Formats: sequence, structure tokens, C-alpha cells
Amino acid sequence: MLLAVAASSTAEAGGPPTTSLVASPPVITVGDMVQLSGSIGEDPSCLGPRPVQLEWQQAPSAAWTTITSSDTAADGTFSFSDGPQYSGAYRVTLAAVGGCLAAGSDPVAVGVRVLVDSSLIASSLTAGSCPTIHVTVSPDKSGQNVDLQRPTGAGWQTVETLALDASSSASTSPCFGWDDIGVVRLRLRWTQQDQLNDAGIGIVLALRIEKADWMRRIDHLVGGRAVSVSVGSAGSFLYQRADTEPRIPASNEKLLLSMALLDSLGPGRRIVTHAATASLQGGVIQGNVVNGRFTREPEAFAARSLTKQLERRGVAVVGRAGAGEPPEGLADVATIRSRPLRSILAAMDRPSDNFFAEVLAKLLGAKSAGLPGTIAKGAAAIREWVAGHGVDFSLYDGSGLSYANRVTTRGIVQLLWVADASTWGPVLRQALATGGQGTLENRLHGVKVRAKTGSLDGVSALSGWVWLDKEEAWTEFSILSRGMPKWIASSIEDGIVRTLADNAG
Repeated sequence: MLLAVAASSTAEAGGPPTTSLVASPPVITVGDMVQLSGSIGEDPSCLGPRPVQLEWQQAPSAAWTTITSSDTAADGTFSFSDGPQYSGAYRVTLAAVGGCLAAGSDPVAVGVRVLVDSSLIASSLTAGSCPTIHVTVSPDKSGQNVDLQRPTGAGWQTVETLALDASSSASTSPCFGWDDIGVVRLRLRWTQQDQLNDAGIGIVLALRIEKADWMRRIDHLVGGRAVSVSVGSAGSFLYQRADTEPRIPASNEKLLLSMALLDSLGPGRRIVTHAATASLQGGVIQGNVVNGRFTREPEAFAARSLTKQLERRGVAVVGRAGAGEPPEGLADVATIRSRPLRSILAAMDRPSDNFFAEVLAKLLGAKSAGLPGTIAKGAAAIREWVAGHGVDFSLYDGSGLSYANRVTTRGIVQLLWVADASTWGPVLRQALATGGQGTLENRLHGVKVRAKTGSLDGVSALSGWVWLDKEEAWTEFSILSRGMPKWIASSIEDGIVRTLADNAG
């Protein structure tokens, strides 16, 4: 379909003859040509040949400039072609000659879009790569901006705005991750920022993003087993497999507990334990010694332990050691402050101490829902903290011994991102075991990793941070599995972590 803009002057009685002018197409891109044609009518003796001038008015100027001239044909027609760089208007004028009157057309507007010339420079297009995209805008638009856009369900959306340099060019290197595997479409668009040109859009760049070699290695390690894997960095996922499948976390629950404790209490928090009595006469304690402030079996164990230590030191203790609410009217005879929470968490997480976990979960529960601290309150406090960061887990204890607990690798990595963005994040990472330490004593030697293991019958887990040599940065990962002997699950986990450390990025 041919689009054209036409203008003509209409002859009145005794006035100049009618002159028409048509521009086709009415809008062009810099570098293209516009065809201008028309004719002069009325008196057959004045049709031609006679001189005709093509004049140009560049927006937003009011001045007209003659750019070329020609002669009309014998039938009064004429034509020109031109390649303007800027938007404006054309008109033709014919001077009076002999007995022929002067004539001219009305202005015809022609829009000129900028030329957005974009190209892609890449040696490979795999997930994790960052190819260079170069763009030049013509005519010169130095100091202005050009938008890198990507299609979404709502249309083309700007993902980055680039400033054009002194040569009216710009470059960017967008990185593509796991979610980009497949075909990615991009374009560059100059939005109108002056009156000289219309907006312009470059060609659509279609990029096929393939899996990186290290991703294929993880695929091979996992095979068809019931293993979920998530790897993420700086808020973006680098690899995902069955990442939303609910799985039993085992002692990865302690990782969630540690996060909630650090966020709620702070790394420097010390736990105060009181020894109290109702009566003290002549240096002799009358009545029961009350130790701690928690209920249920771990606290009873602590009371029995204290009793034995007192007796070994020659202190007579009457009554049966136990746990419960302290009676009224007690007076402290001794207090002790624990190590800072950061040290307690290291003592819990590295060897995966269930006793520590349940007692600390009760502390968290007491702070959140009031005394007495219970396992149920502790689990509820962890669930509340997790939900507050947009993750939905089913949690029923603090240690991970419950087979009813359910988490996802995707959610764990998202919570590790929360830790990374928090002041206590480095404290948590330091509290976890590294290769050759704690529950990783016989695993991952020589790998810069900080992670929490998890083990129950038929269940295995490993989540935390691994250092990527290529990126020189920590990245978050989570691996949860079921239905395999522990040695097979651990071998898969270690293979994934080593693959990440050596190749990812």
C-alpha cells in the first residue's frame, strides 16, 4: 500500500494556477529517500517545460531553502527525490515566465525517523554469558538516550537506558541466566527527545541462549533421581531443577533457625542463666536451686547436669532435679552469661547439634509468643520469619528431626539472599561448616564453601554458599534429595558444589 501526503494550491479567478505536490512515503528513516511529485494545471500554454524549484523547511525553523530545481514536463508534471536527515516540509515554486503567472504548492510535511543501527558481539550465547550489544543513532544524538527493550506480556518494556557518547553510540553487556534459556528478543529504541526527528526503532535481535557446560554437568550428576537444586547469585537464579518441589530439610532446618535468631536477637546477644533460691542462711541454700527458664526435656537434662556438677564439688542438693515454672519469691545466688549468639550458632550448625537447636528454638518462641518457650512456639516463630520474607514453608520443630517439615530449594536460596542483604549475613556464613570441618569433616576438602548439611533416613540436604572462582564471589545454593543412600546423596551434593566452584559464572 502506497501512502502519500499531497498539497495543492487552488486557482481563483484571475489568480495563479493550481499546483499540486505529493510526498511518498510521508515518513522515512534516515538514509531512505522520499519521492516528491506534482503538476501544474490550468492554462495548457503554461504547462511546460518551465523551471520549478523544490524548497525545504527544516523543523522547527520558519525559513525556506531552495535545495534543487528542474523543469516541468510538457504535460506540467514534475518529480524530485531527496534524502533529508531531519523532519520538515517541502514546497515547489514556479517563477512567472512570459505570460505565465508565478505558481507554488502548499507545504507537504515529511517525518524523518532516526536510524537505530544495532549489532551483537558474542563468542557464545550460554546462560551466564554477557554478550556486547552496540548501537549507533543517526543523525547525531550525542548526549541523548536510547532504550534497550525486551518484550513482555504487556508489550516491549525498557530494561536499560543507555547514554549516547560523542559519536552518538553506546554499548551494553546484558547478562543472561537460567530464566533466559531459549530465545531472547531485544531491540533498541530512540524516543523523541528533540523536534528534529521522529522516534526510531532498531531491528529485533533474536538471541538463542543455551545451557552452559557446567549446567549440563549438574544435569548429568542428578540424572533422574529425586533431587532438587537451586543456585542463585545477586537475586537471580543461575540453575534450577525441581526447585519448587516440597522436600524434607532435615538439619537444614537449623539454617532457617539461625537466620531467624540472628535477625531477632542479633549476633552479639548473650543468654543469661540464673541460679536462684527462696532462702539462703549461713551460706547454705534452703530449698531448690532453679536453673534456666525453659520447659520440657532439654531443660530437665540441664537441671540434672547442674545437680551432678554441684554434688561433685561437695554441694549437697536435696530434692529431684527437674524443669518447670520457677516459684515466686526467688533470689539470685549466681548468674552466668553465655558466649555471644554468633559463637553458639557455630557450635550448633557445624556439628549439627539437635540439643542446641531445640533449646534455641524455644528461646526464639519465648521471645515471639511469651513464656514458656516450647518447640511449637519456636517452630511457629521460624515459620513467621520465613513468611515475612515471602517464603511459605511447613515447619514443626527447630532441629529438623521432624519428617513433617517441608521446604523448597528455591525458598532456601531466596532466604540466603535475605541473609546476604543483612548485616548479620557474614556471621551466619562463618557459623557454617567449611570443607573438612564439622559435618563436612570428610567432604569437600580444598573447596571454599560454607554450608549446612542435613541427614535423616532416606533424606539428605546441603545448602549454603560456595565461592565461584570465575566470579570471585560467593553464590547461594541449596540441594535437597530423598530416596537414596547417604553416600550416594553426598556424592551428588559434593559433585554439584565442586562443579559450581570450578566452572560456574
